[in-house]
Amino acid sequence: MTETRYTIRFCPKFFALPEADAYASRVGTLVHEYTHFNALYPGTGDYVYGWQKAEELAKKDRSNAVRNADNFEYFVMDTRPYDP
Repeated sequence: MTETRYTIRFCPKFFALPEADAYASRVGTLVHEYTHFNALYPGTGDYVYGWQKAEELAKKDRSNAVRNADNFEYFVMDTRPYDP
């Protein structure tokens, strides 16, 4: 198997996830993991995990929220209308 710095390994837990869901899915996991790659821009970090903490981070610390992998995941996957 050829390895690069852009390799993602999938464990059995990944395949047990639903294909698409706003909060935990295979597609969301791929979005999250791909944002860590830094080919064209600095990759993201894992400042917080989970949608509640990601939402709190977005409200309190925008500079880290835009660099947090879960925030990217929820931005892509959660398509519910926003109600402040």
